[in-house]
Amino acid sequence: MNAAIKLYFPYRFDDLLNCVCRKFDGLIDANVSMFFKMPEYNNFTLQNDIDIDKMVCLAWSFRLDHIDVIIQSRITQGADDIGDAAAIPLADTCNLPVLVDKSNIDDDQQDLLPKFCPHAAKITAVYMMRELKNCMWSIHARVLGADEFFYIRKWNREHSFGVAVRTVKNPRVASELVCDVIFERVHDRPLTRPTDVVYDLKKDYGLEISYRVAWLGVEKARGEMFGAHSISFDQLRWYSNVVMVNNLGSYINIDYDEQNHRFERFFISFKACIDGFNHCRPLLFLDGTFLKGKFKGNLLAASAKDGNQAIVVSENTANWFWLLQHLANVLSNDRTLTFLSDRHTGLIDSIPKIFPSSHHAFCLQHLQRNLQDKMRYVNSSYRAGLLSKFRACTYAPTVTGFNANIETFIKSGRNVATSFLKDIPPQYWANAYFMGAHYCEMCSNAAESFNSWIREA
Repeated sequence: MNAAIKLYFPYRFDDLLNCVCRKFDGLIDANVSMFFKMPEYNNFTLQNDIDIDKMVCLAWSFRLDHIDVIIQSRITQGADDIGDAAAIPLADTCNLPVLVDKSNIDDDQQDLLPKFCPHAAKITAVYMMRELKNCMWSIHARVLGADEFFYIRKWNREHSFGVAVRTVKNPRVASELVCDVIFERVHDRPLTRPTDVVYDLKKDYGLEISYRVAWLGVEKARGEMFGAHSISFDQLRWYSNVVMVNNLGSYINIDYDEQNHRFERFFISFKACIDGFNHCRPLLFLDGTFLKGKFKGNLLAASAKDGNQAIVVSENTANWFWLLQHLANVLSNDRTLTFLSDRHTGLIDSIPKIFPSSHHAFCLQHLQRNLQDKMRYVNSSYRAGLLSKFRACTYAPTVTGFNANIETFIKSGRNVATSFLKDIPPQYWANAYFMGAHYCEMCSNAAESFNSWIREA
């Protein structure tokens, strides 16, 4: 007895089994065995969703518009009675894509024939137009009985006809292959760039791939290794609970939008960092760096050889105020703190409000960069001389020395020096006027080193 059944995506074994049991009276799903047939090959078992996917992929490889499925009942009348078998052609008589949705077939599922076809003991492959084009390319391989692997015995690699196999449009070099090749590299360097992958595959293997294929390969490698970016945000709650249980005394805060429950900010300070800072100089380096993940964002850090970090959407006044509020919860009040930063507006406004007794110093390196930006169109010797005079003002230990150096600086810099100094009061950057103690730290190098290290982590 025959029956025709239309198969729709997604292909599920249970749906097919239920449909077969409804078509034939007396069949029970627990007592049914199914097999499918391919031209010139023996029966393949059909027991689960994986077998269904393989069946569909094979049908696509063979360019079939229907598949013959053998139904056998395991209910026996006697010891040797297996039951009747009925051939049921599953077909979409109207449109093949209803049977096989090619958009849902992965790179490694495009052709499953090699997996199911039995290999001969030896294989010789030659160019299809060997005689016509006089191309002697060939390869000969044999199966080794010990491990049943193919081993190449002879290979003539010269294509005299000049067929370009390794090109940008060659579909054989798919993102799955790229992922396999660079997996260990991405493990060691998570910020591997697709442009580097394109260059290295060309240099090491002679493979030409497009930027998109390289990007997909890198993303798949990261996904297999670290999981999806979106899931990682949801795991912050789990991570916070684990830290608080196993690292007692740590401080964590997750801030989210109460209306749509979207992530906003995350603050963390481990117990070791909190206790360790009590034995460090009361000097904190404040800086932010961009995050380069799928959802971007900023990492704001307070570093003192040990540090506390916060992940925020952007580096602005509100986020710096939020960070300093939580920082105040983990710092003791028995010492006068000094903050060294890059002169961000959010820090200038927030530090006096949250730490009124602290001192705030500007990073000399950032100030020099700002001064250089105002001298883009002057010669290098004049620029270097003016920067040297500004450093002399910064390091002058007395007010008298500072006044003499600042007068020289203004005379040399004229309008540039005047416009530069009007936005930076000397009590934030000059030794002669700074009321706190910065312990000979004039630049936020610790914060910059942390940013450089964390970008590669």
